[in-house]
Amino acid sequence: MTAARFRFHLPSIALAFACAGIAAGGCGKKGPPLAPLRLVPAAPADVSLVRRGSEARLRFTIPSTSPNGPGRIDIDRVEIYAVTAAPGDDVPSNLMLMTKKYLVGTVQVKPLPVEGAAPAQETVPDTRPAQGEVATFSETLTPEKLTPAVLPKLEPQPVPATAAPGAAPPTPAPQDTDPKRVYVTRAITRGGRRGPPSVRGTLLLVAVPPPPDGVAVSYNETALSVEWKPPPDAAGRTLSFNVYRKGTAKPLNEAPLAEPKFERPGPEFETEQCFSVRAVAKAGAVPIESEPSADQCVTPHDTFPPAAPKGLGAVTVPGEVDLIWDANAEPDLAGYVVLRGEAPGDKLLPLMTAPLADTKFVDKTVKPGVRYVYAVVAVDKASNPGPQSPRIEETAR
Repeated sequence: MTAARFRFHLPSIALAFACAGIAAGGCGKKGPPLAPLRLVPAAPADVSLVRRGSEARLRFTIPSTSPNGPGRIDIDRVEIYAVTAAPGDDVPSNLMLMTKKYLVGTVQVKPLPVEGAAPAQETVPDTRPAQGEVATFSETLTPEKLTPAVLPKLEPQPVPATAAPGAAPPTPAPQDTDPKRVYVTRAITRGGRRGPPSVRGTLLLVAVPPPPDGVAVSYNETALSVEWKPPPDAAGRTLSFNVYRKGTAKPLNEAPLAEPKFERPGPEFETEQCFSVRAVAKAGAVPIESEPSADQCVTPHDTFPPAAPKGLGAVTVPGEVDLIWDANAEPDLAGYVVLRGEAPGDKLLPLMTAPLADTKFVDKTVKPGVRYVYAVVAVDKASNPGPQSPRIEETAR
């Protein structure tokens, strides 16, 4: 066979071998379905840090999707890695950091419901965060964790020359003056597939500000106030403040307070409430909070009576006196008590034993020809009677 004929028949030979490798259904027909994609979870998102005294709190959103395609993905846990580096030290790459040596904790994730099955009845509530929810990881910054690790030096990366010949060299980046603790997270499926790393969170290990002193709690009819003395800061930083109610992890104030006072509406009468205050400094973008002040507790008592009713008027018909007045606006109003006495100078006494909900009353116990004096008192739900309304006089018919 000549070389020309050999080259001419190569495509036919290749096609014959290709068809021979296809299932018995024949060349050109569909083969068996491809295996499903092995989905990996996306990286945890919205990573943020805050330090509260000796505690570091890392927040992130648990992923619910995969970067390599749509489909159901069941995450088992999120792993948290951290290392403390001395000023100027190179922080390991993610490949080096995400190893057992630097694993500091995990956040277990609530499993997905079984497809097509009725929701399971929980005898004990499952408090684990679900996919798509925000999770919080906390660790105590012990002396061991605050001590910088011995880290390998990374090879310097060449920087391409972009300056014109003869131009001054670029200014080097400023060196760190404080140690730092670096965090990174990744999600793991129940099948053991690992997702990519999250963005890193960096906590500068600066001095924690001292806690405020002299915390005092007061209240009035409509609001509760917390005040304190700002502490001196040895580092000369401008401090702000967060106010916490005992048993809660989130500050009562939406943003750190510049002034040493916090007020909120509603004193919550007859309920003990305890408050503490933390001073806040900033290290980069991370809030650094002091230890909490001593708790200050108060149980507000409702000793605030309602206002006197207004607009009291009367109409006399044979055998009765019809009274009407304007409604009070207090939210804790229980009702009204009508007082009556004979003119002139008689002591006014209540005409009922329980407050009226209505703003009108018909007095059918009058005697014709007798002149009566009327007033109305508002009473709140704590049984505080308010002052009397302006008095009116009517002669019964």
